[in-house]
Amino acid sequence: MTTYFKDKLYSENELDKTLILWGEKKLTYNDLLTSYESVSLENIKSGDVVALIGDYNPVSIAYLFRLIDENCIVVPITNDTRNQHDYFFENAEVDWIIDNGIISKNSKSKKQKNILIDNLKELSSPGLILFSSGTSGKPKSILHNLDTFFERYTNTSKVMTTLSFLLFDHIGGLNTFFYSFFAGSKIVFPESRDPNYIWNLIQEQQIELLPTSPTFLRLSKASVDFNKINLEKLKLITYGTELMEESLLHWFIDLLPSVDFRQTYGLSELGILRIKGESKDSLFITIGGETQFKIIEKVLHIKAENPMLGYLNSENPFDEEGFYNTKDIVEEKGNFFKILARETDLINIGGQKINPLDLETFLLSLDEIKDASVYGVPNKILGNTLKLDIELNLGITLEKKVINKIILDKFPPIFRPSSINFIDSPQYNHRFKKMRNNNE
Repeated sequence: MTTYFKDKLYSENELDKTLILWGEKKLTYNDLLTSYESVSLENIKSGDVVALIGDYNPVSIAYLFRLIDENCIVVPITNDTRNQHDYFFENAEVDWIIDNGIISKNSKSKKQKNILIDNLKELSSPGLILFSSGTSGKPKSILHNLDTFFERYTNTSKVMTTLSFLLFDHIGGLNTFFYSFFAGSKIVFPESRDPNYIWNLIQEQQIELLPTSPTFLRLSKASVDFNKINLEKLKLITYGTELMEESLLHWFIDLLPSVDFRQTYGLSELGILRIKGESKDSLFITIGGETQFKIIEKVLHIKAENPMLGYLNSENPFDEEGFYNTKDIVEEKGNFFKILARETDLINIGGQKINPLDLETFLLSLDEIKDASVYGVPNKILGNTLKLDIELNLGITLEKKVINKIILDKFPPIFRPSSINFIDSPQYNHRFKKMRNNNE
């Protein structure tokens, strides 16, 4: 049996090197090992499905590794999704719940498990269950075999001080954490994801790698005075989870010319894939490694090296050759492609499909506008019309008729919103991913 934490080999002089910074706490491998060995799993046994509610704090990390090494199936969940926890427990077929270090039996645990869970138990392999964001329906319960999931980290060697921005229940956040741990990199966990706090933490801790989202970069552009922050140690910013607008990417490249910018691409179903960008100022990418992809009628299909075992609460999404329909619409350029939209985000107006990102990207390029979300609302005649939620920058006033004129000067009449709402509340979820009103 592989024990990923206890079998992790660090050289003698690395045992007391700081691996994790969480608030004021500096944790070495020896500190983590002490926490790991002090954790009691009580009656939890190999093959049990365990919901672990937490974040990247010392207690959650100790339980995470102990559960993995005991060949349990772990369901990482955050406090931000409390209103969905009952749904997660049911659809992940959870046996036990660990909340703030307190273990309780799930009284609604199913005795008859999904065949995918039974098959994983027979292999005596640890598992991971993640949930999709639920932006196109109920969240799907996604099961991975961690023995194959961890294969991507076996030869990690690039050591960079990393800020862990993405969360405990997110494929990108777990990828950052596991990569850093297996490479022996120092990883810094923020206590807040406020843009000013994050950028000052990058300066203070001399962060070299920031994995983040376009939404966070957009918020940072609007609220952070970068002239007051020294970012000379920052080497790399990776961005993913949602589509990036070119104007935002180019703004940050001009701001931070010595920093490399790389797009990431992955799905909870397929893991984080090996991506090569055309250049740092381009949104065109291709997929490397053993992963295969094909484009059918402008839609991207992928056959990954280490995909999920399957959904626990939905039918098998893979075709006969093992390809997964990402539902991402792309533009091709040789062996590269650029993601234009998600099929489910397109809005059908009178038989014509509109990409809301086209209008959002244009509006976000205007100095007066801090954020904008475009989505469809039902219409008896046209099927749908566009609705616009817009947040203006501080001190700015724009009349709706002026906004309509700005839009119609750039786009055909079909893009005219049927209604415009001025808002001042966040238009993103706890994963810093844009949430349109029609898919929350």
